[in-house]
This record gives sequence, structure tokens and C-alpha cells, in this order.
Amino acid sequence: MKQFIEKLSQLDWDDLDEDTIKSSKLILLDTLGAYVGAVDKEGIRRLISDVAEPGDEELLLNGSKLTLADVALITGAAVVALELDEGNQYSKGHPAAHCLPVLWILAQKDGYKMSGKEFLLNVVKSYESCSYFGRNASLHSEMHAHGTWGVLGATAAAMFAANSTTDELYEALNTAATFALPTSWNAALEGAFIRNVYVGKALASGIQAQRLVKAGVHAPVNNISHVFGNLFGNSVGAEFPSQEILWDVKKNYFKNHAFCRYSHAPLEAFKEAIHLKKSGEEINRVDVYTYERAATLNRQEIINELSAKFSIPYALASWYVTGISDESAFIDRYLKDKAISAFTQKVFVHHDTEMDRNYPKSMPVKVVMTLASGQTITVEKDQASGGPTEKMSQEAIINKFIRLTANQLTDEQQQHVLDFILNLEEEKDAGAIYRLMRSSSSVTA
Repeated sequence: MKQFIEKLSQLDWDDLDEDTIKSSKLILLDTLGAYVGAVDKEGIRRLISDVAEPGDEELLLNGSKLTLADVALITGAAVVALELDEGNQYSKGHPAAHCLPVLWILAQKDGYKMSGKEFLLNVVKSYESCSYFGRNASLHSEMHAHGTWGVLGATAAAMFAANSTTDELYEALNTAATFALPTSWNAALEGAFIRNVYVGKALASGIQAQRLVKAGVHAPVNNISHVFGNLFGNSVGAEFPSQEILWDVKKNYFKNHAFCRYSHAPLEAFKEAIHLKKSGEEINRVDVYTYERAATLNRQEIINELSAKFSIPYALASWYVTGISDESAFIDRYLKDKAISAFTQKVFVHHDTEMDRNYPKSMPVKVVMTLASGQTITVEKDQASGGPTEKMSQEAIINKFIRLTANQLTDEQQQHVLDFILNLEEEKDAGAIYRLMRSSSSVTA
């Protein structure tokens, strides 16, 4: 791992090719869009009003002045709240959510000022660090990835922002492993909002780890292996065998459905099956066969919005009834809709062990639709759209950003932010994003 950290630390702007720079910009834009789209939602507003303490740090867009730890906590929870933040199937999680907010939080502070080029370079370094740890961590299946190896990515972002040395970075990562959370996959399935807070805690811990190491606080040698090998899993990627930069920043996926990624291929296969049946033919049942992790998204009874986002039956039923799969699929009217609820009872999710073989490189599904006539329609897919094999276009990502931010930013602000991000390497102060997104309605806590 030390060799990997050293190579990453030595990465320079001239080492980044055009595709890497473009990918880093689009990931940043997408992550900001997910954040803006959620920061005014009830759950996030409750964190601001009931949990956060007044302080000197500004919460992006909202304008509230809170402690640094609370800004990190709320930012992380907001980024993942809509279930529209990008992810990476190779690291089996969401690298950007765990590291990019650290960079924009710190970029406005004295001592962390970055030019656009410096910021984008740190985006790449931080993302690669975070995804690297996700690739190599073998978590217990009962755990949710949020807030586990992501705390190392958050720490890397804070250290890169502080221009730390390689030795300092390694010490901080080793120390930060102490703050990895004992998470639960069931938190998502049961709709427990703590699942979103996992990410916020990781961001806060990453920033704190950087300061602890600066203060001379260190963890035992091999703390990362102890936490992720002994406590949270059975191994840590054979002690991190790969020392090469894998450029995962170019291998990510963008979401066009506001559901857990494991629902995307089933939903898209179901759509194809619908198009193959004759109009008016009644559907008796839908059987979804998929790999082990995705098969856990089998809940037919919906508890709340979050649990619906982690239900393949709801994903298929809500689209079948409403024709939508974006963030608007979770309004209260749809969550209580009798037709949607009835159709979820027709969808059955099964674990197919043969589909585990190539996961996460492949995320396969087979959907078998049985009609009232007894006819069956079968559709199989290896991947959902939006990922490395079927990338989302820049235009689609921009349109997604505009849609998610429409209620928070004016048309003029949206265009300023787009111009800023897409030409970020030309900017002198990356922290200016706060000024561009600061609205006249911002309040001070």
C-alpha cells in the first residue's frame, strides 16, 4: 500500500489525460447536483435544526454557519440522500461521496486554498485512494460500505488538500481506520436514516484524522489491516497486492434511476420485457434472478422512502404504474399507491449462485415475466446503463444536474456553476463555488 500511496502522492497535473480530467469534472458536477437536490429535504433540514451546533463554517448553498464537523456530517448525509450519487462497481461503493465533499468544504478555508487545477488533481488522487481501499476491503456481508473504507478516502482528501507528505498521508490513513463505522446493510433495507449519516460521519472523521496526525496522534502499526482484516472482514485484499494507479475515476457509473445500483439492471431488463409483451396482456408475476448482494433487495412491503430505494419489487412496480424512476418516484402519494403496492406483491427476487462468479465486474440479472396466458418473456442483462460499458453522456449528466438543482438555483446560477466546473482548470480559486451557489435566501444558523 505504501508504494501505491507514494505513486499517487507524486501524481502531477501533466500525468492526467483528457479523459481523466473530463471524468473528474463530471463526477464533481454529479456529486454537487446530488447534494443540492437533497440539502433542502426534510431529513437534512432536521439534521441542521436538531443536531448541528452553531459555528463559523458555511454549509454550501444553505448558508447555515455550523461547526466544521457538522458541516461535514450534513454534507455527507445530503450527498447520498437521493440515491443519485455516482458509484464504482469495482470498489463496490460510492467513492466520490466520501471524498469530494471534503475537498469543497476545505477549499474555502485558509490554509487549504486550491486553484482549479490543484482541486481537480486532488479529486483524482482522492477518488483513486478511496476506490483503491474499496477494491481491497472484503467487508462482512452484513455491513454497508458507507462509512467503512470511505473514511480512508475522506482522510486522503483532507491530506491532499493540506499538501501533506507521503509519510504524513500514510500515518493519517492508518489512524483514520480507527474511525471506520460498524455499519449494517439492513439499515438501507429497513429504511433507517442512519445509513445516510454513515457518510457524513466518515467525512467528519477524515477531516479530524488529518488534524489528529498534525497534533501527533497516531494509531498502532498495521491498524488498517487490523480494522478491515480482523474486525470488519476476513482479509484486506491480500495486503493490497496492486500498487498501480487503476484510474477508477474513468470506470465509475452515473445513476439515471434514483434507486440502489443493484436495482438498475433488473429495472432496465423489466422495461425491455414490457416492450416485448402485447399491449393489454396482464402480468401474473415477475421473477428476478440475480447475484447475492442484489438479491437482498427483495422487500415487497415498503416502510418509507429509503427502504423503497432499496427494493427491486418497488423499482419495477413504481415504474410500471407511473413510468418514472427518478427522485419523484418516492413522493408520499406513490409510496402509498394501491396499484404500486399490489404490483410489488407480484415481483419475486431470487439469488442465482451462478451470477456471483463475475461480480462486481459483471452485475447480471435475468427477469422472467409470466403473463396471464401462461406465456413467459425472459430478458437477461450483464450491466445497467450509466457504467463503464454504457457511459452516460456529458449532456445527460448536465441535464441531470439542472433537474436536481432547479428548485435551489436560478437559471443564471446553474449556468455559472456549469461553466465554473467544466472549465475548472482555468480558475484561480476552487473555493469560489461557494459564492456561485450562495443564494440571497441563505440563512445563518
